[in-house]
Amino acid sequence: MKKFEPYIKTIVLLVFLHLMINRIYSYIYPNVNPIKATLIGLTALLAMLVPFIRNFIGVTKLEGFLPIYTSALFGALLVQAGFMVSKTTESTLVHIGILIATYLTLKAASLIKNHVKARKKAGI
Repeated sequence: MKKFEPYIKTIVLLVFLHLMINRIYSYIYPNVNPIKATLIGLTALLAMLVPFIRNFIGVTKLEGFLPIYTSALFGALLVQAGFMVSKTTESTLVHIGILIATYLTLKAASLIKNHVKARKKAGI
């Protein structure tokens, strides 16, 4: 369990950041669509450009921005397609699930990339 703590902390902080950004845009831009999702993603990217925030969360720019953007975009597309209703517990859980899946996929790809680099360097 100890080796998963950094990932859990990062996921919790990314979810918190996503919900904060989404709450702000709910007042500024109440419609749920890809435009709002893009605004949420751009705001997350701007947040990831601030070294303090990025270091506090413990992610690279891509690992911080992409899960929030994909969660917002695919969540908005699911709402527009009629698969779920916005601002419900179900939609919040779907957003969190998409964010976690994206973060873990990026983390796994990064670990595989580092492993392949190490094997090449070792001549294996």
